[in-house]
Amino acid sequence: MGDIISLEPLIKSLSRNGVDVRVCAQAAWRPLLPREYVGHWIDAVVPWATADPREKYRLSHFVSETFRRFVFRDLAPHGADAIGIDSRGDIRSVVLLYLAGCSEVWTLSRYIGTDLPMPAIAATILPYRDDRRRWQLSLEFIRAFGAKADAQITGPNLDHLLAPDSVLKKRAIALIPCAPWEGRLWQPVKWRAVIHELHREGRRTVGLCGPRQMRYAEQALGRETEIRECMSVGDWAAALSHASAAIGVDTGPTHLASCLGLPVVALFGPGCLPLWAPAGTRTRIVQHQAQCACAPCHQLRFHAQCGAKCMALIEVDEVMNALSAALAETDGVGQG
Repeated sequence: MGDIISLEPLIKSLSRNGVDVRVCAQAAWRPLLPREYVGHWIDAVVPWATADPREKYRLSHFVSETFRRFVFRDLAPHGADAIGIDSRGDIRSVVLLYLAGCSEVWTLSRYIGTDLPMPAIAATILPYRDDRRRWQLSLEFIRAFGAKADAQITGPNLDHLLAPDSVLKKRAIALIPCAPWEGRLWQPVKWRAVIHELHREGRRTVGLCGPRQMRYAEQALGRETEIRECMSVGDWAAALSHASAAIGVDTGPTHLASCLGLPVVALFGPGCLPLWAPAGTRTRIVQHQAQCACAPCHQLRFHAQCGAKCMALIEVDEVMNALSAALAETDGVGQG
Protein backbone atom coordinates (compact mmCIF):
# COMPACT_ATOMS: atom_id res chain seq x y z
CA MET A 1 0.00 0.00 0.00
CA GLY A 2 2.70 2.48 0.98
CA ASP A 3 4.56 2.04 -2.31
CA ILE A 4 1.54 2.99 -4.41
CA ILE A 5 0.70 5.92 -2.13
CA SER A 6 4.23 7.27 -2.57
CA LEU A 7 3.89 7.12 -6.38
CA GLU A 8 0.71 9.23 -6.53
CA PRO A 9 2.51 12.57 -7.11
CA LEU A 10 4.67 11.08 -9.90
CA ILE A 11 1.73 9.42 -11.63
CA LYS A 12 -0.39 12.55 -11.32
CA SER A 13 2.38 14.75 -12.73
CA LEU A 14 3.06 12.46 -15.68
CA SER A 15 -0.63 12.13 -16.49
CA ARG A 16 -1.19 15.88 -16.40
CA ASN A 17 1.71 16.27 -18.84
CA GLY A 18 0.12 13.98 -21.39
CA VAL A 19 1.97 10.74 -20.57
CA ASP A 20 -0.05 7.53 -20.91
CA VAL A 21 0.65 6.02 -17.48
CA ARG A 22 0.33 2.26 -17.10
CA VAL A 23 0.57 0.93 -13.56
CA CYS A 24 1.45 -2.66 -12.72
CA ALA A 25 0.61 -3.38 -9.08
CA GLN A 26 -1.59 -5.54 -6.90
CA ALA A 27 -5.28 -5.33 -7.73
CA ALA A 28 -6.11 -4.45 -4.12
CA TRP A 29 -4.38 -1.07 -4.48
CA ARG A 30 -6.39 0.19 -7.48
CA PRO A 31 -8.59 2.57 -5.43
CA LEU A 32 -5.53 4.45 -4.14
CA LEU A 33 -5.05 6.24 -7.47
CA PRO A 34 -7.76 8.38 -9.11
CA ARG A 35 -8.84 6.75 -12.37
CA GLU A 36 -8.13 9.85 -14.45
CA TYR A 37 -4.40 9.49 -13.81
CA VAL A 38 -4.06 5.85 -14.90
CA GLY A 39 -4.38 4.86 -18.55
CA HIS A 40 -4.18 1.13 -17.82
CA TRP A 41 -3.87 -0.89 -14.63
CA ILE A 42 -2.25 -4.32 -14.91
CA ASP A 43 -2.89 -6.57 -11.92
CA ALA A 44 0.55 -7.77 -10.80
CA VAL A 45 1.16 -11.47 -10.24
CA VAL A 46 4.75 -11.45 -9.01
CA PRO A 47 6.27 -13.60 -6.24
CA TRP A 48 8.08 -10.74 -4.55
CA ALA A 49 4.86 -8.78 -3.89
CA THR A 50 3.98 -11.00 -0.94
CA ALA A 51 5.00 -10.17 2.63
CA ASP A 52 5.56 -13.88 3.37
CA PRO A 53 9.34 -14.49 3.16
CA ARG A 54 8.75 -18.20 2.56
CA GLU A 55 6.91 -17.40 -0.67
CA LYS A 56 8.80 -14.26 -1.73
CA TYR A 57 12.00 -16.11 -2.69
CA ARG A 58 10.63 -19.49 -3.77
CA LEU A 59 12.25 -20.15 -7.17
CA SER A 60 9.42 -22.34 -8.41
CA HIS A 61 7.16 -19.27 -8.63
CA PHE A 62 9.46 -17.67 -11.21
CA VAL A 63 9.08 -20.55 -13.67
CA SER A 64 5.42 -21.27 -13.04
CA GLU A 65 2.79 -21.14 -15.76
CA THR A 66 0.95 -18.47 -13.76
CA PHE A 67 3.95 -16.15 -13.77
CA ARG A 68 4.71 -16.72 -17.47
CA ARG A 69 1.08 -16.03 -18.36
CA PHE A 70 1.16 -12.79 -16.40
CA VAL A 71 4.36 -11.58 -18.09
CA PHE A 72 3.65 -12.48 -21.70
CA ARG A 73 -0.15 -12.32 -21.88
CA ASP A 74 -1.09 -9.58 -19.38
CA LEU A 75 1.92 -7.29 -19.08
CA ALA A 76 3.66 -7.49 -22.47
CA PRO A 77 0.87 -5.79 -24.50
CA HIS A 78 1.26 -2.71 -22.31
CA GLY A 79 5.05 -2.79 -22.05
CA ALA A 80 5.94 -2.96 -25.73
CA ASP A 81 8.17 0.03 -26.66
CA ALA A 82 7.23 1.82 -23.42
CA ILE A 83 9.58 3.45 -20.91
CA GLY A 84 9.64 1.22 -17.85
CA ILE A 85 10.08 2.67 -14.36
CA ASP A 86 11.18 0.53 -11.43
CA SER A 87 10.84 2.88 -8.48
CA ARG A 88 12.43 0.50 -5.95
CA GLY A 89 15.84 -0.29 -7.42
CA ASP A 90 14.81 -3.95 -7.62
CA ILE A 91 16.68 -6.02 -10.22
CA ARG A 92 13.73 -8.44 -10.42
CA SER A 93 11.42 -5.66 -11.56
CA VAL A 94 14.01 -4.38 -14.03
CA VAL A 95 14.22 -7.81 -15.66
CA LEU A 96 10.43 -8.05 -15.65
CA LEU A 97 10.09 -4.74 -17.49
CA TYR A 98 12.55 -5.86 -20.17
CA LEU A 99 10.68 -9.15 -20.55
CA ALA A 100 7.51 -7.11 -21.06
CA GLY A 101 9.14 -5.39 -24.04
CA CYS A 102 10.05 -1.98 -22.61
CA SER A 103 12.42 -0.11 -24.92
CA GLU A 104 14.26 1.36 -21.93
CA VAL A 105 14.09 0.96 -18.17
CA TRP A 106 14.88 3.48 -15.43
CA THR A 107 15.69 2.46 -11.87
CA LEU A 108 17.63 3.48 -8.75
CA SER A 109 21.29 2.89 -8.01
CA ARG A 110 20.38 0.89 -4.88
CA TYR A 111 17.51 -1.26 -3.71
CA ILE A 112 15.45 1.20 -1.73
CA GLY A 113 16.14 1.24 1.99
CA THR A 114 19.30 -0.90 1.65
CA ASP A 115 22.90 -0.79 0.46
CA LEU A 116 22.33 -3.41 -2.27
CA PRO A 117 23.67 -1.86 -5.53
CA MET A 118 22.00 -2.02 -8.90
CA PRO A 119 24.37 -3.21 -11.68
CA ALA A 120 25.25 -0.15 -13.77
CA ILE A 121 24.54 -1.95 -17.03
CA ALA A 122 21.07 -3.08 -15.98
CA ALA A 123 19.18 0.10 -16.85
CA THR A 124 19.32 3.89 -16.83
CA ILE A 125 20.33 4.64 -13.27
CA LEU A 126 19.16 7.45 -11.03
CA PRO A 127 21.15 8.07 -7.84
CA TYR A 128 19.45 6.66 -4.77
CA ARG A 129 19.02 9.09 -1.88
CA ASP A 130 17.46 8.36 1.50
CA ASP A 131 17.61 11.94 2.79
CA ARG A 132 14.18 12.74 1.39
CA ARG A 133 10.74 11.20 1.57
CA ARG A 134 9.87 8.34 -0.76
CA TRP A 135 7.43 10.36 -2.85
CA GLN A 136 10.08 13.04 -3.41
CA LEU A 137 12.60 10.44 -4.54
CA SER A 138 10.08 8.96 -6.97
CA LEU A 139 9.55 12.33 -8.65
CA GLU A 140 13.08 12.09 -10.06
CA PHE A 141 11.74 9.58 -12.60
CA ILE A 142 10.13 12.48 -14.44
CA ARG A 143 13.60 12.83 -16.02
CA ALA A 144 12.87 9.72 -18.07
CA PHE A 145 10.52 11.89 -20.11
CA GLY A 146 12.94 14.78 -20.56
CA ALA A 147 11.51 17.00 -17.86
CA LYS A 148 12.34 18.16 -14.35
CA ALA A 149 10.24 17.67 -11.26
CA ASP A 150 8.01 20.66 -10.54
CA ALA A 151 9.01 22.18 -7.23
CA GLN A 152 5.34 23.00 -6.61
CA ILE A 153 4.29 19.33 -6.52
CA THR A 154 3.13 18.38 -3.05
CA GLY A 155 2.96 15.00 -1.35
CA PRO A 156 0.33 12.32 -2.01
CA ASN A 157 -3.24 13.57 -1.90
CA LEU A 158 -5.88 10.89 -1.35
CA ASP A 159 -8.89 13.12 -0.76
CA HIS A 160 -10.86 11.12 -3.33
CA LEU A 161 -11.04 8.32 -0.74
CA LEU A 162 -12.60 10.42 2.02
CA ALA A 163 -16.11 9.45 3.02
CA PRO A 164 -18.66 12.18 2.12
CA ASP A 165 -19.87 12.51 5.72
CA SER A 166 -16.40 12.37 7.29
CA VAL A 167 -16.40 15.99 8.50
CA LEU A 168 -19.49 15.36 10.60
CA LYS A 169 -18.41 12.04 12.09
CA LYS A 170 -14.79 12.38 13.22
CA ARG A 171 -14.92 10.85 16.66
CA ALA A 172 -12.54 8.06 17.64
CA ILE A 173 -8.77 7.82 17.79
CA ALA A 174 -7.82 5.03 15.36
CA LEU A 175 -5.15 2.60 16.57
CA ILE A 176 -3.15 0.66 13.93
CA PRO A 177 -1.03 -1.98 15.74
CA CYS A 178 -0.35 -4.51 12.95
CA ALA A 179 2.45 -4.68 10.40
CA PRO A 180 3.72 -7.37 8.02
CA TRP A 181 7.14 -7.44 9.73
CA GLU A 182 7.64 -8.31 13.41
CA GLY A 183 10.32 -5.68 13.87
CA ARG A 184 7.75 -2.90 13.45
CA LEU A 185 5.42 -4.04 16.24
CA TRP A 186 5.01 -2.15 19.52
CA GLN A 187 4.58 -3.87 22.86
CA PRO A 188 0.98 -4.80 23.80
CA VAL A 189 1.42 -3.51 27.34
CA LYS A 190 2.17 -0.05 25.94
CA TRP A 191 -0.72 -0.11 23.49
CA ARG A 192 -3.04 -0.91 26.39
CA ALA A 193 -1.54 1.89 28.47
CA VAL A 194 -2.20 4.34 25.63
CA ILE A 195 -5.80 3.14 25.42
CA HIS A 196 -6.17 3.62 29.17
CA GLU A 197 -4.83 7.18 28.94
CA LEU A 198 -7.07 8.05 26.01
CA HIS A 199 -10.13 6.70 27.78
CA ARG A 200 -9.16 8.59 30.92
CA GLU A 201 -9.15 11.78 28.81
CA GLY A 202 -12.65 10.94 27.59
CA ARG A 203 -11.59 9.95 24.08
CA ARG A 204 -13.07 6.98 22.23
CA THR A 205 -10.74 4.51 20.53
CA VAL A 206 -11.10 1.99 17.73
CA GLY A 207 -8.54 -0.58 16.69
CA LEU A 208 -8.11 -1.20 12.95
CA CYS A 209 -6.46 -4.17 11.31
CA GLY A 210 -6.26 -5.81 7.91
CA PRO A 211 -7.39 -9.25 6.73
CA ARG A 212 -6.13 -12.11 8.91
CA GLN A 213 -4.72 -9.66 11.49
CA MET A 214 -7.58 -9.75 13.98
CA ARG A 215 -5.92 -12.24 16.30
CA TYR A 216 -2.79 -10.15 16.73
CA ALA A 217 -4.82 -6.91 17.03
CA GLU A 218 -6.78 -8.44 19.90
CA GLN A 219 -3.56 -9.56 21.59
CA ALA A 220 -2.03 -6.09 21.22
CA LEU A 221 -5.01 -3.92 22.13
CA GLY A 222 -6.87 -6.08 24.60
CA ARG A 223 -10.61 -5.90 25.28
CA GLU A 224 -10.97 -2.24 26.21
CA THR A 225 -11.50 -1.06 22.64
CA GLU A 226 -13.54 -2.11 19.63
CA ILE A 227 -11.52 -3.66 16.80
CA ARG A 228 -12.55 -3.58 13.16
CA GLU A 229 -11.13 -5.76 10.40
CA CYS A 230 -10.63 -3.76 7.19
CA MET A 231 -10.86 -6.05 4.18
CA SER A 232 -10.05 -3.51 1.45
CA VAL A 233 -8.67 -0.04 0.75
CA GLY A 234 -12.26 1.19 0.79
CA ASP A 235 -12.79 -0.22 4.29
CA TRP A 236 -9.59 1.42 5.53
CA ALA A 237 -10.49 4.77 3.97
CA ALA A 238 -14.02 4.70 5.43
CA ALA A 239 -12.79 3.85 8.92
CA LEU A 240 -10.03 6.46 8.86
CA SER A 241 -12.33 9.12 7.38
CA HIS A 242 -14.40 8.93 10.56
CA ALA A 243 -11.42 9.07 12.93
CA SER A 244 -10.26 12.25 14.60
CA ALA A 245 -6.62 11.07 14.60
CA ALA A 246 -4.55 7.91 14.27
CA ILE A 247 -1.70 6.24 16.11
CA GLY A 248 0.05 3.55 14.11
CA VAL A 249 3.18 1.58 13.50
CA ASP A 250 5.18 1.86 10.27
CA THR A 251 2.75 0.26 7.84
CA GLY A 252 0.63 1.13 4.80
CA PRO A 253 -2.57 2.17 6.62
CA THR A 254 -0.61 4.63 8.77
CA HIS A 255 0.61 6.26 5.54
CA LEU A 256 -2.96 6.23 4.25
CA ALA A 257 -4.20 8.00 7.39
CA SER A 258 -1.48 10.61 7.02
CA CYS A 259 -2.32 11.27 3.36
CA LEU A 260 -6.03 11.58 4.19
CA GLY A 261 -5.09 14.60 6.28
CA LEU A 262 -5.52 13.08 9.74
CA PRO A 263 -3.35 14.07 12.67
CA VAL A 264 -1.10 11.00 12.91
CA VAL A 265 1.45 9.68 15.39
CA ALA A 266 3.73 7.23 13.56
CA LEU A 267 5.77 4.83 15.71
CA PHE A 268 9.06 4.03 13.97
CA GLY A 269 11.64 1.42 14.85
CA PRO A 270 14.50 0.84 12.39
CA GLY A 271 12.75 2.07 9.22
CA CYS A 272 14.88 4.48 7.19
CA LEU A 273 13.99 8.12 7.87
CA PRO A 274 13.04 10.46 6.34
CA LEU A 275 12.67 8.05 3.39
CA TRP A 276 9.75 6.09 4.85
CA ALA A 277 8.19 8.96 6.81
CA PRO A 278 4.45 9.47 6.21
CA ALA A 279 3.85 12.38 3.85
CA GLY A 280 0.96 14.16 5.57
CA THR A 281 1.55 17.60 7.05
CA ARG A 282 -0.05 16.77 10.43
CA THR A 283 2.18 13.82 11.27
CA ARG A 284 4.42 13.37 14.29
CA ILE A 285 7.08 10.64 14.26
CA VAL A 286 8.23 9.02 17.47
CA GLN A 287 11.52 7.17 17.14
CA HIS A 288 14.81 6.48 18.94
CA GLN A 289 17.11 5.42 16.14
CA ALA A 290 20.00 7.46 17.55
CA GLN A 291 20.09 5.00 20.47
CA CYS A 292 20.25 1.93 18.19
CA ALA A 293 23.58 1.32 16.52
CA CYS A 294 22.03 -0.99 13.91
CA ALA A 295 19.30 1.41 12.76
CA PRO A 296 18.17 1.90 10.12
CA CYS A 297 18.24 -1.68 8.90
CA HIS A 298 16.60 -3.61 6.08
CA GLN A 299 13.50 -5.36 7.33
CA LEU A 300 14.44 -9.00 6.91
CA ARG A 301 13.36 -11.79 9.24
CA PHE A 302 16.73 -12.06 10.99
CA HIS A 303 16.67 -8.30 11.76
CA ALA A 304 13.36 -8.53 13.62
CA GLN A 305 14.94 -8.57 17.09
CA CYS A 306 16.88 -5.41 16.23
CA GLY A 307 13.65 -3.73 15.17
CA ALA A 308 11.91 -4.85 18.35
CA LYS A 309 14.63 -3.18 20.43
CA CYS A 310 14.06 0.13 18.60
CA MET A 311 10.32 -0.10 19.14
CA ALA A 312 10.71 -0.97 22.83
CA LEU A 313 12.39 2.41 23.42
CA ILE A 314 9.17 4.25 22.56
CA GLU A 315 7.29 5.21 25.73
CA VAL A 316 3.62 5.88 26.35
CA ASP A 317 4.07 9.48 27.48
CA GLU A 318 5.95 10.29 24.26
CA VAL A 319 3.07 8.96 22.21
CA MET A 320 0.49 10.90 24.20
CA ASN A 321 2.52 14.13 23.91
CA ALA A 322 2.98 13.59 20.18
CA LEU A 323 -0.76 13.04 19.76
CA SER A 324 -1.53 16.29 21.56
CA ALA A 325 0.91 18.12 19.29
CA ALA A 326 -0.49 16.48 16.14
CA LEU A 327 -4.05 17.39 17.08
CA ALA A 328 -2.97 20.99 17.64
CA GLU A 329 -1.06 21.30 14.37
CA THR A 330 -2.50 22.77 11.20
CA ASP A 331 0.71 23.20 9.20
CA GLY A 332 4.18 21.73 9.07
CA VAL A 333 5.55 18.33 9.95
CA GLY A 334 6.85 17.57 13.42
CA GLN A 335 9.29 14.83 14.17
CA GLY A 336 9.91 13.61 17.71
